[in-house]
Amino acid sequence: FAACSSSGDAASGAAADAGPSQDGAASSDAATTADASSTDVACPRKRGTADHPRKVIVSHPNDADAGKAKDYEVLDLGLDGNLTRGGQRFTMGHNFDAPILFSPDGVIGVAVQDDDGTLGIFRFDPGNATPIVVAAQFGKDLFYADWAVFSPDGARLYVADSNRNPGGGIHEVAIACDGTPTYRGQVLDAQGSG
Repeated sequence: FAACSSSGDAASGAAADAGPSQDGAASSDAATTADASSTDVACPRKRGTADHPRKVIVSHPNDADAGKAKDYEVLDLGLDGNLTRGGQRFTMGHNFDAPILFSPDGVIGVAVQDDDGTLGIFRFDPGNATPIVVAAQFGKDLFYADWAVFSPDGARLYVADSNRNPGGGIHEVAIACDGTPTYRGQVLDAQGSG
């Protein structure tokens, strides 16, 4: 599966690659939770107005032996429409044909991972061609993600879970400015799950 960013600053990839976070050490994959009365951690993000080069993320769900893989590749999409390989790769959870999406500014990316229903969350930092993995497998034991969508302001993800009973429905995840996810709870029950 593949997705394309819309970020102007992060998409330039002009500086040296600092390397991906392969083990999620930059942050915990454990679910961050907050109740409705806590301080809002969400970070609104605005879409850029100028056209610019973009990043495309492609999952590579199989290894050379046709086994399951957890690899992702970053491609550059130029203003002329040409895709080029820059050699940047990173690892999260398995994604065969589930959605990969970006925040409106293209800085935060999310892969719905179809092996375990978690979300892989990454961000592009200015001057870093390879994304930083913020959470390799977020949401385990909270939901089983079938798909996700950003709110129009990019501050939240809404995650659809149709595989759990109870627990199916729509779940809300706040996204901090650095991409850190905070589980906000189930906002809509699936019919028959509550």
